[in-house]
Amino acid sequence: MSDKNQVDSYEPKRKNQFKVKLPEEFGIPDFAIFKCDKPKISRSASEYEFNSITLTIADPIAFDIPNKIMLLLDKFKNQNYNEIFDLIIEIVDPIGIVVETWTIGIYDILSVDFGELSWSSDNKEISEIKMVLQPAKCEIKKNI
Repeated sequence: MSDKNQVDSYEPKRKNQFKVKLPEEFGIPDFAIFKCDKPKISRSASEYEFNSITLTIADPIAFDIPNKIMLLLDKFKNQNYNEIFDLIIEIVDPIGIVVETWTIGIYDILSVDFGELSWSSDNKEISEIKMVLQPAKCEIKKNI
């Protein structure tokens, strides 16, 4: 094993090196999702269950994300599916190579918080939207 590979194999994953992908038809760009929970699992009686996942999405002027989320909620509100879409989380190394991929089957959108507005806010604060999603399944794949 070369010294470079040895160094790479001990590089810790960084919390800020990730990409989150929603289905393309949702119209929410990957770069807008700037915070995301990784899956959490808890035990209930004799089963393990996935806990909800929160996405924090920037609200850029040009992409009309609130309207896209409202259309998404409208689309799924009367449909009962085992799974409505896949959420993909890619963990990347310092040069952007995907080292780990989480594929999370989402079966419900539990809540959406479009944030708050305030005259007293620092003018550099980003307007954000929080979506709470309920996973049905989760797969992880190591890519290196």
